Amino acid sequence: MAYSIEVRASEVLAQLRDATLTDPVENEGHIVPGCYFSWDEQVENVDLGVASEEGTLLQLNAQISGKPQWNSFNVALESGSVSAGDLIGVVVDITGGAGEKFPLFIRTSRGENISDTPLTEVLVGSKERSIQTLLHKVSHVDAVSGEEGYHTLVLALPSSNFNVTLHDLRLFVLPDGEGEVAQAPTLASYAM
Repeated sequence: MAYSIEVRASEVLAQLRDATLTDPVENEGHIVPGCYFSWDEQVENVDLGVASEEGTLLQLNAQISGKPQWNSFNVALESGSVSAGDLIGVVVDITGGAGEKFPLFIRTSRGENISDTPLTEVLVGSKERSIQTLLHKVSHVDAVSGEEGYHTLVLALPSSNFNVTLHDLRLFVLPDGEGEVAQAPTLASYAM
């Protein structure tokens, strides 16, 4: 059975794959329902051009004046829950931003309480097209674990000019134990 955040991510990203995007985006303006960019409005200027073409999710071209405290691409995963021990994975097919790091995290809100769960692994920009799988084993101290909350997948973008193509993006969740790598048998395991 699929997790609700996994299903919602698939729905939002499917809409994005089908969208035709050619205009600069507005801060917190949804490009499709559940998918938007946000940045620090205190900077002089963030000009983020977003385009799409067959076979790509997004082509991003950013011209940034000043140093925003944050700049991000957001996918609303809506309400759901995951448990400690579950494995969250994000697969990203990316070109561009060579040498740049793109941390991902899940922002969780429960009422007035908002907390972030940074994914253990970080997406790294690449001159050549690369497919990267980022995994995060959920801990009991992670904000994303436990009772149901409202979740958003956040991809932190650079705070200076950049060009990046996201060819595709997928989120999945494996229940505790299903993400374990099988271990090779040892002599001790045969003795048991």
